[in-house]
Amino acid sequence: MTGSQNSGGSAGGGSSNPPRDPESPRATGNPGDAASSSGPGDSNKSTLQHGGRFAAARPLGRGGSRRGINPLAVIVVAFVAGAAITIALAVKFWGATPPVAQGQLEASARVAPVTSAGNEPMGAATGDLAPVPKIELDVPVPSRAGAVLTTGPLVPAAWRSVQGVTVPPPPRELRGAWVATVANIDWPSKPGLPKDQQVEEIRKIIDSAKAAGLNALFLQIRPSCDSMYPSQLEPWSEFLTGVSGVGPGYDPLATWIELSHAQAIELHAWFNPFRSRHFEAKGPDAANHVNNTMPDIVHQYDVYKWMDPGSKKGQAWALEVVGDVLARYDIDGVHLDDYFYPYPKDKKPFPDSATYGAYTKGGGELTLGDWRRERINTFVANLYATCKQIRPYAKVGISPFGIWRPGHPKGVEGFDAYDNLYADALAWLKARTLDYCSPQLYWAIDAPKQPYGPLLDWWVAQAGGISVIPGIYSSRLDPAVKKWTADEIVNQVMLTRGREGTGGVIHFSMKAVQK
Repeated sequence: MTGSQNSGGSAGGGSSNPPRDPESPRATGNPGDAASSSGPGDSNKSTLQHGGRFAAARPLGRGGSRRGINPLAVIVVAFVAGAAITIALAVKFWGATPPVAQGQLEASARVAPVTSAGNEPMGAATGDLAPVPKIELDVPVPSRAGAVLTTGPLVPAAWRSVQGVTVPPPPRELRGAWVATVANIDWPSKPGLPKDQQVEEIRKIIDSAKAAGLNALFLQIRPSCDSMYPSQLEPWSEFLTGVSGVGPGYDPLATWIELSHAQAIELHAWFNPFRSRHFEAKGPDAANHVNNTMPDIVHQYDVYKWMDPGSKKGQAWALEVVGDVLARYDIDGVHLDDYFYPYPKDKKPFPDSATYGAYTKGGGELTLGDWRRERINTFVANLYATCKQIRPYAKVGISPFGIWRPGHPKGVEGFDAYDNLYADALAWLKARTLDYCSPQLYWAIDAPKQPYGPLLDWWVAQAGGISVIPGIYSSRLDPAVKKWTADEIVNQVMLTRGREGTGGVIHFSMKAVQK
């Protein structure tokens, strides 16, 4: 999500600069419109939900009945059983019962989240924290790679007609919102709130999401190499308690998961892999923060601190953090945004000459740009493999900047994420190291240089069957931010629904949904 110094695209003409950082308090707002998030007759099932597996039906026996068994009774029992199956399938697939949150479908694989008093400065041992899994670099992507989010019927073909009754495919879409914690954009409303007030804010957000028809939330749990949950690896976030390394007295992530799942809403963990300090942070970082423990791979760039994305040490650390969460929490997915390398400021180079120099001295021949993209591609592949090894049913998704490169599709102008962020989303789609892709399409339908519809169609065409779930900038409904009407968001939602290969939308951000 774009650098704080960049201007947002205009509602009509669109700017050649990227829209402002949806995480930044200087951003042009925060989205989510209840009317655009749901529609009459829509199932509340999420595109990311798992379908249950069905055991093969045992065929009826042939020939005459055995001695002592009344053939008429067999026929009656078979008829009753068939009717029961028909009713059960109709209930399940016509949505007569509330959908079950994805994590609840894998009860046998669930890992109970830890609880912690959370008041001690992190770095001290916490007895109830499970051992952190060690993640190896460059692990091969498992055979599940490229698993595509299902947008069609979950019912196996053999089960779609039972006793002459055809079960229609259920409507399926993800209706999500980002919940940004950096700079207290969405939650908590300010640092240092008492536990009860923080939990009450969680309940209100989830209730608002349910009322708006949303079925997935994307919670930012690692805004700047810190945590919104008890961790042996990284300190508590300053944006949670006001002091880096000091906990709130409970486990916020476990609370979010429990309350979301109780409302049949998925909870996806949103990580920022390399940013290590945001410009809105006020106090010093805790002693066990990477800015203090790994200064050799942390660089100051503009108003941020950043772990070197090309560093194997930095990538291994980020993977270990993600693996820890996957092992301990019943999250429904792992989510990244557009922050890989930082958005450039005044054409100043990112200071990774030592890392790149070590690569060339070792015989590497890639140009600096190609090497940076290769490092990010490697990280994405390892992230996908890590998730599938630890929690196979959790989905992995990335929300890249909405323009891959200017001229794609023809006539599109604007920021070049390929050259400036070294984010090659097409490479991830081709390698199938994503379960879904959420390009940030933060422009109006009629924007002449960044039109919503053609951009969406272009992403779908590149995805090769992987679901495209665009991010939309609903925050521009706020009159203080940008002059969009509700019709713009509704029309974007409806346009997306009409495209094959899409799987819903994600609103930035939850704050606007609550208004």
